[in-house]
Amino acid sequence: GLLLDRPPTPLNSIGAAGLVILLGDSSQLFNSGFQLSFGAVTAIIFFAHPLRSRITARFEPDPFLPTRLIGPLHHLALKLAGVAATLVAVSFAAWLVSLPLTIWYFHLVSLSSIPANLFAVPLSSAVLGLAAISIVSGIVSPWLATVFNHANFLLAKLLLVIVQAFAAIPGSSFYVGPAAPAGTFATLTVLDAGAGGSAVLLADGLSWVIDPGGEFFADTVTIPFLRMHGVNALDGLALTHGDAKHIGGTERLLDTIPPREVLDSGLPDRSPNRKRVLAILAARDIPLVRAQTGLTLPLAPIPPPARLTVLYPPANARGISADDKALVLRIEAGGFTALLMSDAGVATEQWLLAHAPKELACDLLVMGRHISGLSGDPDFLRAAKPQALIASVADFPPTERLRPGWPEAVHALGIALYRQDETGAVTVTVQRGQFTATPFLATGGAPRMFPLSHAPDPLR
Repeated sequence: GLLLDRPPTPLNSIGAAGLVILLGDSSQLFNSGFQLSFGAVTAIIFFAHPLRSRITARFEPDPFLPTRLIGPLHHLALKLAGVAATLVAVSFAAWLVSLPLTIWYFHLVSLSSIPANLFAVPLSSAVLGLAAISIVSGIVSPWLATVFNHANFLLAKLLLVIVQAFAAIPGSSFYVGPAAPAGTFATLTVLDAGAGGSAVLLADGLSWVIDPGGEFFADTVTIPFLRMHGVNALDGLALTHGDAKHIGGTERLLDTIPPREVLDSGLPDRSPNRKRVLAILAARDIPLVRAQTGLTLPLAPIPPPARLTVLYPPANARGISADDKALVLRIEAGGFTALLMSDAGVATEQWLLAHAPKELACDLLVMGRHISGLSGDPDFLRAAKPQALIASVADFPPTERLRPGWPEAVHALGIALYRQDETGAVTVTVQRGQFTATPFLATGGAPRMFPLSHAPDPLR
């Protein structure tokens, strides 16, 4: 517009840019980057100038004061105030309009982005300017372009350091999640960790993780899931046993969403992962609760109160593998009862039948695979009498596969089987007198409702 001696119109410019991009790829309209970029720039066009005017009005000298009476220091202060007001106005306008999209896509509210942008905006402009100079100078001298590129690298590095420093300020950001459906007492989500295991319990504002899964799984599934549900601090973390595919991601979870307390059996094993995790917990002074038979922890005051009970292992538990010492947890919330078996095998099931037969009755049974491949004995299933059973399944190792004929035996007992190679994650929502099991994958079937059969109506 300036080259053609025509006044540039910002809205026309942004409209033309959007049109060109959408002509090349119309699906960009539904891309979060496209929406955030064009939303922020449009907000700056509409709101930045009025905001800047309001801010600078407080610093402007008396309009009737002759300009020659304004000293050089005052002039400099006014210029600096104008620059600062522009940065604040641009940053706030972009933040305000981007906030709904940031919450929608990333479940994040960042309060530090406004002050961070006071440094990021001029640095970004400098990066773009140096990039343009590098492109032009490259036509004349590749060596000179390299010099500008190295300078740009330092600016970009400084930009990242500043942004990360603001992000590290306590309380500078927090995650928000969707509100639970009306009448929901608790949700238990059994994530699909393949040969590993991980589950998340949310009840009455409380949040517990039962095993974070392996390191990669915790990074890509467990932690994003917690953030998506607005979990900024964990009430508790249960480490069922020393399998790396169950607890390998504990350090990553401690770094991002530290728990208030950690449950561990305290039994010795040969797991280097568990030893490292216990050393980290001791170094960070995170309370470690010894989880053994008979321990009961109150979780939430919903009627009746939610609680977690450890059914296994006893203090004298023995076993060759870590699976033989895995925690068996009973969770009660809103009249719903779930039994989480981790990777326990037939030996653990027989011990429970002999020592805790009354505590086995449950609405939901969650099972992994014992290293021997023997889990879910029919006698144990008959004693537990669950309406639904979620079973982890993986192709490798072979012991993680379901035994031939076992799914048919489960169905013959009248139990709805959710095998996670077909369902993916399964979310169980507890409401008055019922619970609903919802598979993540369409191949797992439609959501299904079950009446609570082992507890009275919580509101009766």
